[in-house]
Amino acid sequence: MSAFKRDTGRGPAHATVVPWQAAHYSALGESHRRNGLVCQDYSDSRVFADSEWAYAVVADGHGSERYFRSDVGAYLAVQTTVEIFTDFRARALALGKAATTEDLTALWDAESGSLVRTWRSKVHADLVSDPPRIPGKNEGEQALARYIDEYTARVGHAHTEMFFWQLRRFQDYALHTPSFEPEVLGPLPLPGDPGWDTELLGSWQAKAYGTTLLGVLVGPHTLHWVQLGDGAMVKVVNGVADYLVAPPEEAIANVTPSLCDDAADSTIRIGTVPLAGTAAPSALVLATDGVPNSYDQGSGFLKFCEDVVRSARMTSEVNEDLRRWLPEISRQGSGDDMSVALTWTTRDVVRDLDRAVPPLDPAPPPRLDSPHFTEPSADPVPEDRPGGPMKETSVGPSVTWIDPDPQGPLEQPDPIGPVDRVDGTTDEPKGEQA
Repeated sequence: MSAFKRDTGRGPAHATVVPWQAAHYSALGESHRRNGLVCQDYSDSRVFADSEWAYAVVADGHGSERYFRSDVGAYLAVQTTVEIFTDFRARALALGKAATTEDLTALWDAESGSLVRTWRSKVHADLVSDPPRIPGKNEGEQALARYIDEYTARVGHAHTEMFFWQLRRFQDYALHTPSFEPEVLGPLPLPGDPGWDTELLGSWQAKAYGTTLLGVLVGPHTLHWVQLGDGAMVKVVNGVADYLVAPPEEAIANVTPSLCDDAADSTIRIGTVPLAGTAAPSALVLATDGVPNSYDQGSGFLKFCEDVVRSARMTSEVNEDLRRWLPEISRQGSGDDMSVALTWTTRDVVRDLDRAVPPLDPAPPPRLDSPHFTEPSADPVPEDRPGGPMKETSVGPSVTWIDPDPQGPLEQPDPIGPVDRVDGTTDEPKGEQA
């Protein structure tokens, strides 16, 4: 039985088939621009060649220092979801036109069940192909250097020495790994796994790539969604926006479920919705939490979604609109990175839409920058900026805390033994391990 929390649509899989379009954009947040950080969001969308299937995906890599490869984690989350969407579509087409909503629901449950495992396999491969190394003064991963500074200030040099020791042991582990292929390596082991020495190697690896994930795949008769963590999934019916799926109850303020959680398999949510009747959505908008958090009220964000969909239907330049709008919304609002991916129907759509939205680049993004993102420009405030009133906020650093145990503190100490200090004395660790 699947461990996923599933929402199952009811009724036969019959609907009027309509063509879809799609667009997506990710923008560097104002706080990241000011602090010299990379964009930790990633997004993708696509319409398949038959124009009857489309997807939209966004991922939000966590902002605090512990998640020093969260930009790559977000990219891998989107890549994994796109692969699952593509495989699901192929198998759904193989079922033929006789497939019911129940058939497609069962298929989606089976296909999406591999998402966390596949993401952890990709993380495992990225780690062993490019293991983190202790940075020097002017070299190495800057995000890792920032984490080490923050960690040392928080728990002291003894714990930092233990982390350095674990980084070196992991380099040895990577050196003796026979393959860099995710399918061969398999998922990154969980702490406590008999094949993983937590005291020797630590339990920081998955956390470094922490990210949320939202995705929706729409077909001729059903749509299928996946949600892990905060952000917004919105449907537009008869021009009115409302939430397709409510944010998870665990997502409170800056605490969110994450793909990097040990229990991610039990917190991920999936669902299937039949596209039949007047209540069927004609557009779907996905946004990382920096967008809704910028608006004074929820209605302001829903108006943003309505305005974006209206713009998409009126012009072929919706990507350009998002490029202008998102940096300014970040500047006046949350200061966070921002991603929006949407798919919508129109009667005037050209059948061959694969050329409109390029497929996901299989090459991972650079550590420091990527052409997928943009820095906010000094352009004046767009007069056509969508949505309602903005929040009155001062832009500060974007930080996401992940709660591995809803009943306990935000961060739990890892099980390690006494730590030998640099001066030869021994200290029993009181705080968390890296």
